[in-house]
Amino acid sequence: MDIETASMTRLPDGIESRRLFDDLMKSFEEFKNANDERLGEIEQRQSADTLLEEKVDRINTHLSQLSTTLQRPMLADNASNDGSADVETRAAFCDYVRSGDIGGLQTLEPKAFSYNDSDGGYTVPSVVYTDFEKRIGAISVFRQLARTHIASAGDKFNYVRPTDNFQARWIGEISSRRSTTTPDFVETSIPINEIYAQAQASPQFLEDSASDIENWILDSISFAFAQTEGRGFLNGDNTTTSSPDGLLEQTISYTYNAAGTTMFAQKTGATSALPRTNIPEFLMTFAYGLGGTYRGNASWMMNASILAEMRKVKDSEGRYLWSPGFSEGMSPSILGYPVYEEPFMSNLVSGGKIITFGDYKQAYLIVMRNQLRFVRDPYSGKPYVIFYITRRVGGAPIDPHACRVVIASA
Repeated sequence: MDIETASMTRLPDGIESRRLFDDLMKSFEEFKNANDERLGEIEQRQSADTLLEEKVDRINTHLSQLSTTLQRPMLADNASNDGSADVETRAAFCDYVRSGDIGGLQTLEPKAFSYNDSDGGYTVPSVVYTDFEKRIGAISVFRQLARTHIASAGDKFNYVRPTDNFQARWIGEISSRRSTTTPDFVETSIPINEIYAQAQASPQFLEDSASDIENWILDSISFAFAQTEGRGFLNGDNTTTSSPDGLLEQTISYTYNAAGTTMFAQKTGATSALPRTNIPEFLMTFAYGLGGTYRGNASWMMNASILAEMRKVKDSEGRYLWSPGFSEGMSPSILGYPVYEEPFMSNLVSGGKIITFGDYKQAYLIVMRNQLRFVRDPYSGKPYVIFYITRRVGGAPIDPHACRVVIASA
C-alpha cells in the first residue's frame, strides 16, 4: 500500500499506523545520515554531489508524506459501529443517490431529510453528514486547529471578546471591596455564506451495484469543500466578497503592540529566502515572543517546501531542528512545538507569508450551519446525473495577538 492510499484508508485498528510510524523512524535515520554527508561535502567543497542532493530530497519527500498521513485522524469504516437504524439510513441515502427515490429516507428520517424551499434541496441525513465532517477534518489541517462554532440560524454570527484579561483581587472576608478593572470588548461580525460543489456520474456507474456510492460522493465533495474552505480560512479570496476573512489577510505590523489590533510579522532578512544565518535562533526568538497564554497551545504551520528545508537544519549543538515525534501518536515538532504541513501557506517567494506560529483556536473562528443540502439533477447534464451540494460556512480572525507570521523579505 502506498502513502497516498494509506492516507485515505479507513482503518479499524492501529496496525497500519504502527507500520507507517516504523517507516517514519527508519526514514528519518536514513535522512539524517544522507544529509550529514551532504553537509560535510558542502563544508569541504562548497557544494554537494548532485546524486546525494537528489537522495536527500527523495527521502525528505517521503518523510513529508509519512508525517502528514500519521497526523491525519484515522477514519473507521462507515458502517462499522452503526446501529441498525443508521445502516438502514445509509442504504436509503444510497438508493436516493442511485435512483432519486426518496421514499426510504422520508420513512426513516423524515425531519432530517426534508426539502427546504429557501435553500433548495434536501438535507443530508445526520449519519451521512457526520461522516462528511470527519472527512473534512481529516483533510484540512486548519480545520483541525481552529475553533469551530455551530450556528443554528441567521446569516451572520457576532463574536465578542475582551481586549484584555479581567482583574481579580485578594480580599478579606469582611473587608471592603474595591472595583476591579473591566476590559473593553471588541465585536467581530462573521458572515455565514454559501459554498457549493458539484459532482457528476454516469447512469451506468450509479446502476452498478458494486459501486461504493456513499464513499464516492462523500470523498468527492469533502475534498472539494476542504480545499476551498482551507484556502479561504487562511488567505481569503479576493475574487469574491462571499469568502471568509482569511487569517493572513489581517493588517500586520513589524512592531509588536499588545494593545493594538494588528498581527505581528517578522521578516526573514533576505528576499525570497529563509534567514541566511542561524535559523534556529531566528525561530526561537520568533516563537518565544508570542505571549505565554497563547504559547502553551501553539503550533507551527508551513507548506511542504518550507518544511523540507527546515528538516535539513541543525542547531549549534548539531541537533536537527525537526523531530518526528519519538512515540506513536506524537506530532512532528520544531523546537518542541507541533508542526503541521498546510498546503495553502506561501512558497519561498518575495513577500510570501511562509510560516505561522500561534494558538489557532484563539486566533480564528469558523462558523457553520450543521447541515448539508443535496440536489440530484438528472436533467441538466444528460446523460450524466449532476449532484449539487451546498452548505453555509464562514470564518474570521478573532484575536490578532494569538498568532504571528514570518515573511520572506529583506
